[in-house]
Amino acid sequence: MKVGVFSFFMVFFWWSLVFAQAQTSKVQWQVGYVAGQLLNSYSGAPDIGLQHSIVISGSRDQSNKSWAGLYKNVHTGISAKWSTLGNNDVLGMEWSVLPFIELDGLLGLRYNVGLGMSYFNKPYDAENNASNKAIGSSVTWAFRLEANKTLLDRPSGILLIGLAAYHASNGHVVLPNYGTNSLGLHLAYRLKHTASEVNALEGQVVQPKHSNQKFYYVRYGTGIHEFGTAWGPVGGPKKLVYTINTGLGLSIKRYLRLRADAGVRHYRQFWNYLERHPNDPLAKAGFLNASAVYVSAGGEFMTGHIGMDVSVGIYLFKPFYRRFFELFENGSDFRYLTHRYIATRLGLNYYLFPSDTQKNYNVFVGMHVNATYGKADFTELSIGLIRFIDSGQ
Repeated sequence: MKVGVFSFFMVFFWWSLVFAQAQTSKVQWQVGYVAGQLLNSYSGAPDIGLQHSIVISGSRDQSNKSWAGLYKNVHTGISAKWSTLGNNDVLGMEWSVLPFIELDGLLGLRYNVGLGMSYFNKPYDAENNASNKAIGSSVTWAFRLEANKTLLDRPSGILLIGLAAYHASNGHVVLPNYGTNSLGLHLAYRLKHTASEVNALEGQVVQPKHSNQKFYYVRYGTGIHEFGTAWGPVGGPKKLVYTINTGLGLSIKRYLRLRADAGVRHYRQFWNYLERHPNDPLAKAGFLNASAVYVSAGGEFMTGHIGMDVSVGIYLFKPFYRRFFELFENGSDFRYLTHRYIATRLGLNYYLFPSDTQKNYNVFVGMHVNATYGKADFTELSIGLIRFIDSGQ
């Protein structure tokens, strides 16, 4: 189980939404250029110059889908990005494939959120490229957030300008893993649909008619990571993280799901450490002390078969983290408290039935990055079942 496998299936799921499912709108193409700066994420980082990116995107207008009724002018698509990273000798180049959703939002801006995978041609190598501690593996997760404004509108196309933020990380699967973070100015040209295509789409818009529904769900996840912090130690064994999670929630017209849940998690890395250190006080109840209990709240934005999922929680029980902090972190009390207690999770779920189907249950598989206060903890594959308490017709 590697991050590339997770990312491949995530991209495949989104591809099925944009290109493989029955569609009534044509693909809308866009080409863009981003000039930006990669931010230093660790001490001793190499000198970094200007970052250049070329982005080619294909998207479809999904406004005629019933699940899009709560969004404004929503598109889904896939983009391919090539980037220099400001230091070709150490950081090399990056190629990314990012499924995305795009919609109108606050301040008259058009927002684009993408989650996919990147390939780096010069990751960390202890012998040949030890200065690159940002990326420990060739394949990583990739995240993008853009806010664009129309600069010029012509019958044939639209010129857009905006700001773009990018992040790449392998989800703590391979160390070192400081990740890359960059900000840039985005300039893009998008081809327009013809007038007949626009009129056809406007005549097909479907407004949501579903009522709100309560639901409960259960999920089992298996994650993978290395034992250490962002800098290392490098080359350690990869072990699994097991999670069982259940919760209750409210589905708002089947297109936005809000939930509260609780879960139990067991870290095989932590248990292995305690087995190797039998004199550690935590080793007396090693299995228990290598486990964690948490509560969280989350939201899932549904787009047909796919849900974009995010949650924030609090660890109620995680005794081994004190030992982990002493071994690898040794920071301030504030750093300890935030990383000890705050849990975050971001990823995608793929459902067997689309969100507007009149079913009182559904099953899903998901790919997520789990973090402690924004710092990657492990990458996870999960399966689950959701059951709606009422019909919500």
